Amino acid sequence: MLLIYWVVGQQDIVPLRPQSVHQWAQCDRASVALNYYQEDMNFFLPRVHNLDNGSGITGLEFPFVNYAVAILYHILDFMNGFTEL
Repeated sequence: MLLIYWVVGQQDIVPLRPQSVHQWAQCDRASVALNYYQEDMNFFLPRVHNLDNGSGITGLEFPFVNYAVAILYHILDFMNGFTEL
């Protein structure tokens, strides 16, 4: 799978900021992953930073990828890099 990603050029796309007609969805998914990391890691309560509905809890497709990213944030100590800036 990694070889296929390399052949189609995914390594050039991964470090880029969200950019497409669906950038709002990409930002929402990143927000859910960050909130999993910052909150209680409750798989069944995905949150976004938009608090229009009061709690930020939102409905979305199966959030496995978002949850996996939050786990990587914990493993890589994501916020530690921001406290040193």
